[in-house]
Amino acid sequence: VRGNAGTMAKANRQLAQSNANLGASFVGLNRAMMGLGAGLGFAFGAKAIVDAGNSLDTLENRIRAIEGADAPIRAVRRELAGLASENFSNLEDTTQIFQRFRIGTEDLGKTRNEILRFTDLVQKAGATSGSNPVEANAALIQFAQGISSNRFSGEEFRSVSEQLPTI
Repeated sequence: VRGNAGTMAKANRQLAQSNANLGASFVGLNRAMMGLGAGLGFAFGAKAIVDAGNSLDTLENRIRAIEGADAPIRAVRRELAGLASENFSNLEDTTQIFQRFRIGTEDLGKTRNEILRFTDLVQKAGATSGSNPVEANAALIQFAQGISSNRFSGEEFRSVSEQLPTI
């Protein structure tokens, strides 16, 4: 019995040492994974910041193309962001719709405020059309393209009549 107890005690010490080594391995693995996660999180966060900056540059360039270099770009962007928020649309779509309406009505002598108001009304009509927001925005873009080209193609007309019957 004493011999077996000694063997058992030795086996228990080896098992405890093995468990300690395994625990240390998990701690090292955990640290490595946390470092990897932090690195990936930083990389994805940095990419999101760069993408947001590029999107903002694109939007501001669209506004400059319409309004000219001397236009109050930030003020127009704020107004468009307010419209997008109020009408549950995204800023890029709202800017694109505004840009196309502005181009299409250039010969009519409409002011920026009149075009902003028109964009707002058309987006509200899209929101009440019963279409989902993605379909309504796509149809609004088709509508704006028709206005900016001074004619509606069959595809544009079909899209608007199906998704935005109010318009």
